[in-house]
Amino acid sequence: MARLPVPVLRPWANMPVRWDDFFAPFERGVTTPYSDPELESFLAESKVTLVKSEQTMDRWRLDADVIAPERNDAVKNALEFGELPR
Repeated sequence: MARLPVPVLRPWANMPVRWDDFFAPFERGVTTPYSDPELESFLAESKVTLVKSEQTMDRWRLDADVIAPERNDAVKNALEFGELPR
């Protein structure tokens, strides 16, 4: 699907959102890491940075030049989300 909009929109970054199982309970958080080798290869060829979230409620700062992770421990701890299994 990315092959259609990337050449037109020319993004500098792509952040997949909600790549895990839509039917898994929210309370478990994300249980498997993001993986799409075909998309990753296409984005690399297109010079688009792939930004991967690791857990539900990851927080990011977006400005004109960068997407940077920010700590969100209070929310994750309140929801009892741990780190993503490796």
